[in-house]
Amino acid sequence: MDNALMGLGLVLGLLFLFLNARTAIWVAAGIPAALLAAVAMMYAVGMTINMISFALILTLGIIVDDAIVVGEHADYRARKLGEPPLIAAERAAGAMGAPVIASTLTTIIAFAGLVLIGGQFGSLVSDIPLTVILVLAASLIECFLILPNHMAHALAHHGKDRWYDRPSVVVNRWLDRFVAGVLRPLARLVLVARYPVLALVAVGFSWSTAALISGTVPWRFFDLARTGQRVGQFRHAGGATRDDTLRVMGLVQDAVDRVAAEYQDEYGISPLTHVMTQVGGNAGRPLPGPRPRTPTCWAPSRWS
Repeated sequence: MDNALMGLGLVLGLLFLFLNARTAIWVAAGIPAALLAAVAMMYAVGMTINMISFALILTLGIIVDDAIVVGEHADYRARKLGEPPLIAAERAAGAMGAPVIASTLTTIIAFAGLVLIGGQFGSLVSDIPLTVILVLAASLIECFLILPNHMAHALAHHGKDRWYDRPSVVVNRWLDRFVAGVLRPLARLVLVARYPVLALVAVGFSWSTAALISGTVPWRFFDLARTGQRVGQFRHAGGATRDDTLRVMGLVQDAVDRVAAEYQDEYGISPLTHVMTQVGGNAGRPLPGPRPRTPTCWAPSRWS
């Protein structure tokens, strides 16, 4: 909950820095509207909120993107082009419809790929992309059916100088200077040298693909957590005796010692600090009660 409130506060703070107060308020209002609509749709399809609440946190910054584009464009049409508030809001929603829907669909498609993960892990994480998809769909509805009406009322007061609009005025003044002094010359340079730039992009993409295919950059779906402890377990079939267990345990210990010796010869230091074995129970987790009299320790080594 604390992380969610912190993320929401950061989103609202940035909105008020780059948008005037009225536009920022109505854009921010789309956050609870989209989240509540998504929760209603989650309830309708039988999803719960306990396991996928962080998926809602993940979408805090995404769901305001659509409203920012439409709200800022409506504000631009009212201030720069002098259009009436209602006309500016309607035309902003119409002009931004195609790009906003396209960008949202690309995000939905990207998360929809996670639904195709099979197995037990797939069933565990499937609620996350479904939640994101529902939130983005609710955000689109709020952006084009609700926000334009609110923006029409907000733009009716855009000509008045308010003290709470000063932060956005200052930030946008510096932003305009950055655009005029840096982004425009850079964009002009890219357009003039478009073929060399396109060649560099192709080279970079080819290099990245080759590094991934060759294994220079290893790929794992989930990387293992770095820890100084390794646990190995084995289980015999029915009918095995205690002597069988001790014999296999000795084989495992010999393998560990052999690997430690190889590392010692190659790197000059053994990776082991200690090794412990246990018959019965789960290795690495202390058992309740007195310690058993069965052999529980291997020869001291070093494990870091």
